[in-house]
Amino acid sequence: MTTKEITNNLIINYLPQFLTDEEFKNMFLTIGPLKSTKIVRDKATGFSYGFGFTEFVSVDDAERAVKVFDYLPMYGKRIRVQHANKSDELSKGYNIYVKNIPSEYTESELEKLFEPFGKITTCKVLIDLQTGQSKNVGFVLYDTKGEADKAISEMHGKKCPGSNNYLVVKYADDSSVKKSGKNMPIPPILPQVTPASPLVAPPPILNHGNGFVSHNSQAGPVRNQTANRFRFNPMAREDTTFGHQSSFGSGFTSPSTGGYQSGMTSPEPSYAGSLTDIPQGPGPFSIFVHNIGEDAEDRELWALFSPFGTVQKCTVMMDTERKVCKGFGFVDMVHVMEASNAIQNLNGYFYKGRKLSVSFKHKK
Repeated sequence: MTTKEITNNLIINYLPQFLTDEEFKNMFLTIGPLKSTKIVRDKATGFSYGFGFTEFVSVDDAERAVKVFDYLPMYGKRIRVQHANKSDELSKGYNIYVKNIPSEYTESELEKLFEPFGKITTCKVLIDLQTGQSKNVGFVLYDTKGEADKAISEMHGKKCPGSNNYLVVKYADDSSVKKSGKNMPIPPILPQVTPASPLVAPPPILNHGNGFVSHNSQAGPVRNQTANRFRFNPMAREDTTFGHQSSFGSGFTSPSTGGYQSGMTSPEPSYAGSLTDIPQGPGPFSIFVHNIGEDAEDRELWALFSPFGTVQKCTVMMDTERKVCKGFGFVDMVHVMEASNAIQNLNGYFYKGRKLSVSFKHKK
């Protein structure tokens, strides 16, 4: 069997380390009935190796899942969804532990450092969620033992370019995973997710020039949750270097916001700084998101906010002359409590090394 053959069994790579089995299952239940799902974990510690398998009842559903979810932004990553071959299904992977990684290294840079030694299933740099900074520890999962052995042999005791520290590279036994546990992303306290309201909704329909527009009006996953029920950062400042340039986001228009055009030098409305000033009336409810960086895309805002509820539209404001984001954008959410919950959880969190400022947008 080749990897190009269509089967009902899928392999999913680059999963967020803290994604739960239930969330993983519910994501694919939005496509069709399943035979089985599994996130591959360390048996002793439960540490996720960042990949898993999903077997559909129908081959057609499996093919549709590939089309819907492959490269989907999820918690700051782009997951890969592909048809699994037999070697994928039988492979447990060989995980190596890497210490003294330079602070500025992203997961992409760590992967480039170790990819000469073999096929990497997944790669992880551990992040302190309070500071958004690297803990200088990571994991690299190879397909075969020979590849992992070669990486250890070649990289242990070596220095990364520009670094004075020697790398420690060894197999990730239980003790190394446990010791580094304090450096792992903190598992979020997530709401209960049912098949009817998955954590990750299908991608929104694209409305060129006006950001992302949701194609479904179903209730989001945090409906009926109180605004201060839980806090977590869905992006978790994992590597968010996206391989595709966006051609979207040239403007922002909606009944509740007036009409922002990308040529504006600064936003005109005022913004609510706390949840004590929750807007009244019917939705959608517009959220102002600041400090997202010049490379931000509409799709990234959707990935940030969609775990909290139904997103109607996302738009990053563009500098038309420089062709870059102005560093802020807007998100329209259908339900006020979901919008409040998103603000409560995302305001002050780090995204791509920047501390987000998130608040309701109000007209003057």
